[in-house]
Amino acid sequence: MEYSQDAAKSTSINYKIILLIAVLVILFHFLNPYALFIDYEEFTIFDVLFDGAYLACAVFSFYVAKRYFRINELGKAYLSLGLGFVMVVVGDVSWFIISNILKQDPFPSITDVFYFSYYPFAL
Repeated sequence: MEYSQDAAKSTSINYKIILLIAVLVILFHFLNPYALFIDYEEFTIFDVLFDGAYLACAVFSFYVAKRYFRINELGKAYLSLGLGFVMVVVGDVSWFIISNILKQDPFPSITDVFYFSYYPFAL
């Protein structure tokens, strides 16, 4: 049985993507220990990085969901996962607004609803 070159190209491993994922994982592990020493009353670059990562996960989840929604259950699972990541970002943004702009104590508040809503969507 012969395979065409087009079929071989479509099933080949994209090493650039694997390298990008590896670099991002290594960066996360180097930056994460520093996040332990952050004063959480202040807005830092780590807030932007983590929310950006959650938004990227949501966008890719929605992309996969759109691609596989009618084919099998994978699309519905990724749609739910994407909604969960969006809930985390909405929780972070609302926490930032309550704590830094309104200068109120964000515990307990509406942010907890968004954070807790991540879990049913992720399951």
